Amino acid sequence: MTKEDIAKVLKQLRTSAGLTQKEAAERLGKKQQTIASWESGQSQPDANTLFIICSLYGTSVDEAFGFKKDGTTIGKKDIDLIEKYHSLDDSGRHHVDIILQWESDRVARLLAYAEKLANYQRANEPAANSSKVINTPEHLIADAAHDIGATPEQEANADRIMMDDDEWK
Repeated sequence: MTKEDIAKVLKQLRTSAGLTQKEAAERLGKKQQTIASWESGQSQPDANTLFIICSLYGTSVDEAFGFKKDGTTIGKKDIDLIEKYHSLDDSGRHHVDIILQWESDRVARLLAYAEKLANYQRANEPAANSSKVINTPEHLIADAAHDIGATPEQEANADRIMMDDDEWK
């Protein structure tokens, strides 16, 4: 990230917080010219000041500089994995890509099945128990009773087989 990139982020954060350079300077105990210098890329705040600035502007350093998106934080482990991936040759990256896609597809299928099961439960439970839905973590749901491509009727029949006699009468 260049000085200019950091300057743009700092200016955008300040304006999003609804502060003028003068107001930000007063709250930070700095001169307005210092804020202007940071926002023009002529200088940069030290690390401690950067944390204070982000706090003042209602964000974190991670969020402000793109290391945290949608509630996900990129940590040391993630960076290590990325570095390992980049150290692989083309064949190694290709293998990792295949496995990653396969796992991503598997999780998507599990989530879709969990949604189908929850919808089925809501549609087939008595009104008094309509709030009772099994909340099994997606990674623990087995799909052994269903073949990929089964019709909804076939899946419902497979679900009935797995229920106690009293549950589906």
